[in-house]
Amino acid sequence: MIRTLFNVLLIATPLMKGLAQDIPLSIFQGRSIQRELGLIYDSADPDSSSLIYYRTKEIKLTDSIHFELMPFQLHSVFNSHHPIPFLNGSLTNTGGVRTQISSGLRTKIKFVTLQIAPEFNLGFHTDYEGFSQKNVPLFWGSQYNWWNRIDLPEHNEQRDNELLWGQSFLGVNWNGWSAKYSTENRHWGPGKYDGLILSNNARGFHHIYLGTDDFKESTIGAINVQWLAGRLKSSGAVPSDTTIRDRGSSTYFSRNDNNRFITGIDLQYRPSILQNLTVGFSNIIQQYENSANALDRLGGVTSIFSVFEGSEDNVAKQQLQSFSLHLKLPNSNAEIYTEILKQNPTKRLSDFLINPEVNRAWLFGLSKYWPRSLVSGWQMDIELTQLQQAVDWSIENGPGIYTDASIRHGYTHQGESLGSSLIPGSNRQTLALSYWKNASKYGFLFQRIANNNDLYYFHFAHNRDFRRYWVDVLIGGNALFNINERTSVNARINYIYTINYQWEHEQDPNQLYFTPGNDVQQIQSVISLLYNFN
Repeated sequence: MIRTLFNVLLIATPLMKGLAQDIPLSIFQGRSIQRELGLIYDSADPDSSSLIYYRTKEIKLTDSIHFELMPFQLHSVFNSHHPIPFLNGSLTNTGGVRTQISSGLRTKIKFVTLQIAPEFNLGFHTDYEGFSQKNVPLFWGSQYNWWNRIDLPEHNEQRDNELLWGQSFLGVNWNGWSAKYSTENRHWGPGKYDGLILSNNARGFHHIYLGTDDFKESTIGAINVQWLAGRLKSSGAVPSDTTIRDRGSSTYFSRNDNNRFITGIDLQYRPSILQNLTVGFSNIIQQYENSANALDRLGGVTSIFSVFEGSEDNVAKQQLQSFSLHLKLPNSNAEIYTEILKQNPTKRLSDFLINPEVNRAWLFGLSKYWPRSLVSGWQMDIELTQLQQAVDWSIENGPGIYTDASIRHGYTHQGESLGSSLIPGSNRQTLALSYWKNASKYGFLFQRIANNNDLYYFHFAHNRDFRRYWVDVLIGGNALFNINERTSVNARINYIYTINYQWEHEQDPNQLYFTPGNDVQQIQSVISLLYNFN
């Protein structure tokens, strides 16, 4: 979505001089750029580098009434064939061109803040082949084992042109606490290129929010708390072909489009004796709205202490918990972080000791900056994300993280995952190398994405056909720079080679065993523009 833009936006921050909290989480890699500036500041003089500025323009109506005009943002994504997953906010990830335009107004009267920051999305999508009609019914049955447990349509393009509330909210601030009614995106967890439990991969949903504005100091350390409760909606889309039958039975089972109620809490703690270490815990519960009672409205809190029995519970619920560590190494201009996610976790230690890898995902990252002068230096990022389940579990059971047999929309909102941008069962490895100089950043990006290995093992492992992995290999470059005092650009272009698209690898009996499968080459481009009116 406008994330690339936000990349620009965040870099636009006058080097962490207090505007960070005012910047919406709506632009490509904006949160990552903010973190990168932190690494640079440990080695450079902030005043010696004129970074991209994110500024609001003050509009005075009277002495007591004034507004802030937020910058104009344009963010456009192009995929020449099929979508490649990355955190993209309210822009649906699809083939063709998707463009977002955004700006906004903010005003504050005493302790009340109102921000109206809508997002207008335009779509000019192209058709691309999804799960192939050439596949046998048995393979369709395996694929529907996923589609029947999560609302992730292959083609989610019915919202080509739409106006959303975007990063809007009405909030009250008091003594370091905020209470809001909001449609903002939120990102919980330390990931830069992805997030496991809550990220800005999907559009923001209507929610009530209560939390601290920043870490609050105490005798045992600093604590940051966030709690939310909101409503999730279905995409309204159905899978590719609902007429397929496997061994005489239907493969598709229709589901109602009831709204779901979601509630969650995120706790971050920095010990007083290790102030560069942040320990995090997040807990989220979702269930169908018509089955939620009064206590469920606090479910993100109460479920931490109560026993969750999953399908044995009286009311179907899906629970996700994550634990994270984020260690800053200021003397080395580096940071290390990790996050572990458990779905429908058991409270019995014996269950965990027997199957610790069941219904789990993890993320690990490392960033390092090597200064060459006060205003320039090299930066390296490594981030690994794994949603794939243990092989023996995948072969036996199939669907894992974010899917659910009872909450059949899975962990989604309007057809997009609320957590990782990857398809459930997938893995991604990211390597980025960048060069900073003053306000500009030029870089190289490499990613390998293994798409839904859970499905691969579930369907193909019995045949021992190890040629059918569906893998996207991405190689690209990016640039972030100022055009002038008001205008910033963040752009990237990627070449993507896809091996065995949609796990397709037809074998001609007259050919050698090791032959190319359904391989696809494509170009992806992302460009974001930020214009400050002030």
